[in-house]
Amino acid sequence: VYLTSSTNASRYQSRRYPLNIARLAQWLRFQHAGRVRVADLALDFKGNIEALEKNIVLARPDLLGISLNFGELESLRLLISALRRDNVRPILCLGNILAAWDPAAREACAGFQCYISSSYGETDLETVCRSFGHNARQPTKLVRPEKRAAHKNLRIGPSAIVFPNERLLCETLRQRGQPSIETSFGCQFGHCTFCPRQHRGIGWNRRNTEDAISVVAAMASLIKAANGKCPAVLSIVDEDAFGQEGRDPNVREPGIVRIVNTAGAYKVRCEIYTRPEQIFNLSWEKSASVQRLEQLIRMRSALARVFVGVESGSDTQLRRYRQGQTVRDVVAALRAGSLLGLPLEFGFITFDPLVTQEELVESVEVLSRTDVLYAPDSNISGEDIYSVIAGQELSARP
Repeated sequence: VYLTSSTNASRYQSRRYPLNIARLAQWLRFQHAGRVRVADLALDFKGNIEALEKNIVLARPDLLGISLNFGELESLRLLISALRRDNVRPILCLGNILAAWDPAAREACAGFQCYISSSYGETDLETVCRSFGHNARQPTKLVRPEKRAAHKNLRIGPSAIVFPNERLLCETLRQRGQPSIETSFGCQFGHCTFCPRQHRGIGWNRRNTEDAISVVAAMASLIKAANGKCPAVLSIVDEDAFGQEGRDPNVREPGIVRIVNTAGAYKVRCEIYTRPEQIFNLSWEKSASVQRLEQLIRMRSALARVFVGVESGSDTQLRRYRQGQTVRDVVAALRAGSLLGLPLEFGFITFDPLVTQEELVESVEVLSRTDVLYAPDSNISGEDIYSVIAGQELSARP
């Protein structure tokens, strides 16, 4: 098996750990499903597509897995052309968002037996690998229970967390790139109209927090050793770091708190992604809100960035996005996060095909407000923050 990510290096300011293929490669090894070679276009070949083509042709794999993100369709076409030219015909497995959404990716593979993974790649690839049958008198072939179209959509549930490919991780660190890990799969919200969630399955799952902690500890150890005294950051790229655990007020300690603090014990800080409601939720009881604020206080020192999906400063635009939040909800969450001293960064969708001039004005007005972000207070308690936010809410009512 040869796994590659055709990352367009020019789109990013620094190298990124190709977690997609790194995780898939290690999963196949972990399950003894295949002998795997893994290479990233940016990390291993400095963006030279011809060098990657030659390496694949030389390897002559039985199965070629290609991760395709936006802007990488031309790289796929060049790879397929090289395979045709040199008469190398592996079974193709295409994954990631472009493969799942763009028919042109499938069309580029005409003449090859091709699988499209539209869910979790680990078990998809394992299924294809295990379908191979070996016979001394026949070439290796794919065993199928019935003849179907060349393109098959595979939909299987999420797998457990394993330590991703360490060679790619070390190469990323050597090039001063950004390491990352995904400790949960899916989304606990899943209603946003702009989200391509269907290409990766539905629902939120962190199957085993202890496994995630072990993997993060091992990665943090390597990251710290590679960075020395330089600041070290691990990006946790879960769709929502708190997930379903964070939406349940009865869960006293969501797994992400322990995961982030595990990295912090190695002097490695974390980036996380979340929704405003996971910081402060106006609909929660006081005790649940204070509990969440205290959780954030306990993990605050181990956070390098908290990316919050604000999306818009217009209530009508937020309704169109089916965000499940209002400007009032967002303002309350950002006030709480800023008081905590969280390193906040905001996602904002300024334009969409239906945006109106009024909505743009509303968003600009929210961005220009000076009463949303407060000066942080390192000594403030969860109780105090709740009192401040609740007091603001009461004073804002007619």
